Amino acid sequence: MKNSSDNERLFVADGKWESFIDTISILNYLQETRQKSINDGYLTTSFDSLIWASDSLVAFMHVGNEYNWVELRQGNVPEEFLNRVGFRDKIYRNVPFKPAVLSQLFEKLLDHSENTGYPFAEIHLDSLEITDSSLIASLYLERNTFTMIDSVIIKGNIRTSRNYLENYIGISKNMAYNQQALNRIPDRLRELPFVQVIKPYEVGMRPGKADVYLYLDSRKASNFNGVLGVLPDNETGKVVLTGDVELNLMNALSQGETINMRWQRLQTRTQQLDL
Repeated sequence: MKNSSDNERLFVADGKWESFIDTISILNYLQETRQKSINDGYLTTSFDSLIWASDSLVAFMHVGNEYNWVELRQGNVPEEFLNRVGFRDKIYRNVPFKPAVLSQLFEKLLDHSENTGYPFAEIHLDSLEITDSSLIASLYLERNTFTMIDSVIIKGNIRTSRNYLENYIGISKNMAYNQQALNRIPDRLRELPFVQVIKPYEVGMRPGKADVYLYLDSRKASNFNGVLGVLPDNETGKVVLTGDVELNLMNALSQGETINMRWQRLQTRTQQLDL
């Protein structure tokens, strides 16, 4: 039977009752509490028993010992990888074990792997030694197949040269797979006013090779502004063309070039051309 507030209650460690709208909310709270304890280094945290009443629950949580690093060894991870991610073994000596800190190290090593030709790398702890409250382990990195960019395939009605596009986005044939460079492709393409992205790029994977597909159309980006007129030349009697014209050509030669030209002639005897 529910209490007068139509809530269920949980008796927590500080001697207070917490109210919840339903049983699922209580179970979620218990799971979050256990996970927080584990994240603080108490790896064996668990709930020993749950005592349910009609509208309440008493939960008994076993926290256990706080685990500490004795040593985290380099294992088979190359020195260059560890230097790039800022790993120092002394950081993991006689300090509390924090799963979030170890997870960040793993993510950095995997990020570096996928940016240097190993998009399928895996990492875990090896030679793990656990006592009542201490941990010793080694890093183990399985890089798997080295992968290179085999080709950049451009689909769509695009007039810009392939070499220019590859150089601009930083992706080219025979370079090592680099996820960071691939992630930059959308932003780099948006910077080109004469390129229209039809749909996001795709990557096709084959053993040891990756193909990058770009879906692009040309977009008009050149513009012409100006005023033209005619005036009689008082000395020759001929008609002279006058005006102020600005011409901006973008990618006119399909090489990604920009040509700016301004012609100005406001009097019959003077004119100016800027390029």
